Amino acid sequence: MLVATAQDVMMVPPDSPFRSVRELIDYAKANPGKLNYASLGTGTSGHLATTLFSDLAGVRLQHFLTANTARR
Repeated sequence: MLVATAQDVMMVPPDSPFRSVRELIDYAKANPGKLNYASLGTGTSGHLATTLFSDLAGVRLQHFLTANTARR
């Protein structure tokens, strides 16, 4: 049974040295824990998607909450 779907994107700043996902993975493998990623919160689709990506790619990324989230 399908419960939900979500679309997530990977973005880097225009001045980033990464021009492909492979380049990002190679850098992350050579520099464990030095890349950060933001999500709207622990357990959100962005957090879970990036956790899955990092596990499959064999890299370690630092998670932090984005400051631009609306708090209820």
